Amino acid sequence: MIDVQANESVRYTFWECNRTEQVLSALCLKIGAIASAGVAASRHVRRCAATIIVCLISGLIAPPTGSAQEAPALEKCVLVGAVLPLIGGPSDTPLVRSTIDGHDVAIFVSPEISKLLIRDVSDDFWFPHGSSARLMAQDHQMVDAEQTTVDQLRMGQFKIGPLPGFVIDPTFPKNIGDLPIIGVVGRNVLVQGVILMIDIPHGSLALFKWDYEHCGSAATLLGKDAFVAPLSAENATNGTVSGKRFEIHFDPDLAYNSFPRDDIESIHLTDKQLSTFPEINLRFSEINVGRLSDARPITLNGNSIGAQKFLIQKQVSRVVLGNPFFRTRTVLFDFTRHQISYLDVLSSASPPSGPGHYHFDMTYVPRTSVSESAGQPRPLSGQSR
Repeated sequence: MIDVQANESVRYTFWECNRTEQVLSALCLKIGAIASAGVAASRHVRRCAATIIVCLISGLIAPPTGSAQEAPALEKCVLVGAVLPLIGGPSDTPLVRSTIDGHDVAIFVSPEISKLLIRDVSDDFWFPHGSSARLMAQDHQMVDAEQTTVDQLRMGQFKIGPLPGFVIDPTFPKNIGDLPIIGVVGRNVLVQGVILMIDIPHGSLALFKWDYEHCGSAATLLGKDAFVAPLSAENATNGTVSGKRFEIHFDPDLAYNSFPRDDIESIHLTDKQLSTFPEINLRFSEINVGRLSDARPITLNGNSIGAQKFLIQKQVSRVVLGNPFFRTRTVLFDFTRHQISYLDVLSSASPPSGPGHYHFDMTYVPRTSVSESAGQPRPLSGQSR
């Protein structure tokens, strides 16, 4: 179950929006004064969407003169929620501070993960191990895990539990600063009526509940320029790569977009062309050798998102948009209404490149450490699909 503490205070950070007018119209709202926040603002000050959420949650928005009818309606849309700062970098998997069974921890968040996966931290911070289980990793290798139950996972105002999970033996980073990284949470929480907004460009993650009856789709939060597409229970939508239709998944945990080696002919690639692409090696449950393609045009439910590169690998079967998709967009996952919505965020700064340092299921391996025919099995690096 999810217990929401609606009256508790929320930590949040204000930031100024990108001043490009298109972004302002989609992400921001003219507000009057922010009464209890100690911030002076005229009725024309614009704040980003995630800030609006936290203001609504905390009851901090005082409607400007002449618009008293607008603010209460918007306030009713976000029933309750929390905005959490991302504590990693823009190339990292979304990572937030949380509390699990009373311990302060950091936890990864990805809608592509279907279960709560956690690790024992120390002799003083561990979880009861139940029945053995076999989970499938990103590269389709079966790995060992043990069932457990978390009494309470707290993310901002959301108290979730008891929550079933699996104890794993991971290779993801153990700490960020003084916080132990405990594992990853995903759809097992989101299917309980919680909407997830990942906003890497602004360094935040929001969890909230929405009043569908009075406000319609939660995608309206992103403004009129947002694109909305159907989302399956498996976190996928219909799309195309180089004109070929695929079910396309979304996983901010992947440093690179992923494409199956067996399907390269369908996007007009030959083995000879593939051999000319740069080699990149990643470790999931074992080492995987991939080739980073040239940029390929992508559509999602008929909407073009431009061209992006894919890491083409033998031991994957899904087309997945990873961190490169999220770096320049605010993305909203609504598994209750089976919708994904996203909005391009314009910026004068160049998006970061490289695999980042903090990932749940993926470790970057230097090219010299493995050959095309290599790949030694290892204990679980993390992912269950």
